[in-house]
Amino acid sequence: MPSQGEENRRRRNVIKGLGAAGITGLAGCTGGGEVGGQETTTTKKSSDQQDFSDVTFRYWNIINIQNRNARELSNKIIKEFEQETGATVQVNFSGYTDLVGSKWRTAWANNNYPVVYDNLTYLGGHLNHKVVPVSEYIDKFDDQTIQKYQWIMDLMAKETYRGYQGSGLDRVYEIPFGLDVREPNVFRRDHFEKAGVSWEKNMPPKNYDQLVSTMKTVMNNGPATTGYQVYGVPHDWSDVQLLPWQIANAGADGLYVDEKAREPNMDKQNWIKTFRDYVNVFRKHNLCGPQTPQMSDEKTVPNIISGRWSGGSMDPFNHPSLARQAPQLANSGKVQYTTQYKTNNLQKGGFIWSTVGLALTEKPPGVSQNKWNRKQEAAIGLMKKFLEKDLQRQSWNGFGTLPARKDVWGDLERKPHGLLDVLTTMAEETNYSVSARPGIAQIYSTLTGPTAQKALRGNISPEEACKQIAKDSRQLMKESPFPSEK
Repeated sequence: MPSQGEENRRRRNVIKGLGAAGITGLAGCTGGGEVGGQETTTTKKSSDQQDFSDVTFRYWNIINIQNRNARELSNKIIKEFEQETGATVQVNFSGYTDLVGSKWRTAWANNNYPVVYDNLTYLGGHLNHKVVPVSEYIDKFDDQTIQKYQWIMDLMAKETYRGYQGSGLDRVYEIPFGLDVREPNVFRRDHFEKAGVSWEKNMPPKNYDQLVSTMKTVMNNGPATTGYQVYGVPHDWSDVQLLPWQIANAGADGLYVDEKAREPNMDKQNWIKTFRDYVNVFRKHNLCGPQTPQMSDEKTVPNIISGRWSGGSMDPFNHPSLARQAPQLANSGKVQYTTQYKTNNLQKGGFIWSTVGLALTEKPPGVSQNKWNRKQEAAIGLMKKFLEKDLQRQSWNGFGTLPARKDVWGDLERKPHGLLDVLTTMAEETNYSVSARPGIAQIYSTLTGPTAQKALRGNISPEEACKQIAKDSRQLMKESPFPSEK
């Protein structure tokens, strides 16, 4: 196995031929463009764009899967980039099952992967052994732009990539363009009024007990059949509500793995208690229906719109769908977002679940170094496109992500539903991010999901479930080495 120094020198040679010239920020002007029914801005072509008309490269896109708006904005960015540079981008619109399952793994094993791909950062840990660290090409971006993203890349280096060898940007594998801040509550505020429950006195709830008590009253006296929904589908059970509650109650010990990303936390007492509370929303307090063990977060939008549910947690990626399908409801104040909790000793139950970023891959064997260098150079140009200030503004309504650039947060329109204020509050306060260690995506989804469902069905106790999840996760982590250990 090469030393870290040899590995770094090899990586530097991969991109040695990249030119310093690149795409600079585009000047924005108000235009009539539409993304998902939302007014956006158009962009002017920069006078110093680099010519990539000789380049064709592959880009695999995951962000499109979130909602229809995300696909439209992805296509818009690619089309503008091609028009401005002459490059040809061969885009593959993929999904999470492709990324986490066998499709991408097989492509990586066969050295048949793209030059650049986007990703929820924590999901791609198993791919990083063939990805170029950001430190190797960060100098291709202008300092002024990078300064806008430095705050989140520092958090990524400290938290997301904990356990990786090196420090700083040497162990960051993606350029972030969006923040997946987890997890806001979403409520039908008009149900509170119909049930005679004061919104101002009860929301956000102070703690779990107030949440349960309040939503029981709203359900019993209001129009909905579900007071507060929790989820059972593998992956959704683990991130949409449970992990924010774990963070609120236990801080770093509420994450799935320890500070070195070498040991699971799920068999610790705080973790077990919070998981028991989660199961009890369904089994003890009867706040949600019999389909809960099979319930998916994607059901939140139609059930909040129809009024069958009074509340639950919702991935912010789903908000553009809600706004698109029921714009009057979304913007009337009848739908309201809150932080998980109002006050506690740690934080409000929010954290950076993941960044959404772009990764640059290494040259596969048998490919011309000069040709790959040129493809990487064009791919870095596409990365720069995602970082432009104007496109960062558009990502809010398009991708459903909080822009990674804090300087555009004040430009975004505040709506009565309050989602933007909730997410910026949680992003500003958090010190935590989910680990991107190899194997973590399987821990969140396929490995642990069936065990959690057994607890929701009452087949095993929450304590038994947590201990089994920790045992299974410990074994998987042993079988999933970091890039430096391969």
